[in-house]
This record gives sequence, structure tokens and C-alpha cells, in this order.
Amino acid sequence: MSQLFKIYFLGILITLLVSCENHTEFIENNITGIIENYDPTSFDSIICMNFQLDSNYLMRTKYQRISKCDISKNGTFNAVLTEPLYTYPILERIDKQAVISDTTAVIGNLILEAYKNGKAVGYIIKCSEEYASYPLGSNNATNLYVNKDLTINGTIYIGLNWSTTYHLNLKKGWNEVVYTYKVTTLATTTNSLEITNTTTENLKWRFVKYN
Repeated sequence: MSQLFKIYFLGILITLLVSCENHTEFIENNITGIIENYDPTSFDSIICMNFQLDSNYLMRTKYQRISKCDISKNGTFNAVLTEPLYTYPILERIDKQAVISDTTAVIGNLILEAYKNGKAVGYIIKCSEEYASYPLGSNNATNLYVNKDLTINGTIYIGLNWSTTYHLNLKKGWNEVVYTYKVTTLATTTNSLEITNTTTENLKWRFVKYN
């Protein structure tokens, strides 16, 4: 082997090693749980959907089917989450008053839809028992995607009667985020929303039927 070929080969090898070192692959996440109110006659599978909202963040306009999973007789499921197609710049969804460790990050949404014979009949959500009937005073968890490790902290005040407090430590990929709705009555009634990574025992997977 000539000296020139050895140098050429070594150059290619170094390039490949550096490329591998700098490239970070997306690591799949799993959602596993037992649906508390599962009834096999109501739905038979779950489809994890990433979605895009309209400019007012009210209506879903585009969908990406991330994965599908069946449900066991006792309501156990295991869904695999991959990298989402639809994301948003974080400053479009999180108020600038919050302290965000990296404002170039993007985030993605997820819904777990319940299907029966190929038709969407509802969704499953990890929530407290009273969530579906009256969210204030209850809590629920959702899955939020971020494209890099991230922290979000701070309290945002909206008018006189509403505040949102962030205390999040997010890792690249899908993260479970808990929303806790609180009502405080002193001289006046104020509502607050706390968004954290702290899960509580009252959070259970539950099926909510579409009207």
C-alpha cells in the first residue's frame, strides 16, 4: 500500500469518525400504561397523532400518524413515539416572559386517539378522575416534543385573575408534562395553571368519548 493511499484512507476514516461523533440520532420514546375505564366494546386500538394547528391555535389542520398499537384485554397498551413532522418555534407557544434556556428550540404536540373498527371514537388522556367534568382544581398530563434539552421557568400573569407558572426540565425527544389547574379565593377568585414534570398518583390513563 503506497504512502499516498494510506494518507487518503486515514483522511476518510477521520471524517467518518467526526461525522458520527457530531450526529445525534433521535431516540424513540415509549408510552406505556393501563386505561382505567377500558371497555373492549368501545375501542380496540390507539393511534398516536402529531398535529399542526391553524394560526389561531384552535383547529388542527394537518396530521402525522406516528404509531398505532393494540390494547390488551385488561387495558394495557405500549405506544412507540418517533420524531414528529409538525413542530413550532418555542416562542410561538411559550410566552417570552418565561425564562427559556434556548429560544431556538422547537416543540411538537401529540394526541392519542382511540379507534374502533378503523374509526376515531375518542381519545385517551392521563388525568385525574374529575378532569373530564371540571378541569379547574384537577390535573392532566400530555406529551411534548422538544428537539434539544431545554429548561423553562417563570410565572406569566394574564390580566388580574389568571397566571401560568412553568417549571420544566425537558430532554430531547418526547416528555411527559403535567398541567395542574388551581383555584384560589381570597378577596377575589384567581385561576392558575402550573406546568411541571412532576407526576402525581391520581394521574391515570382514561378514555374520553367524542360527542
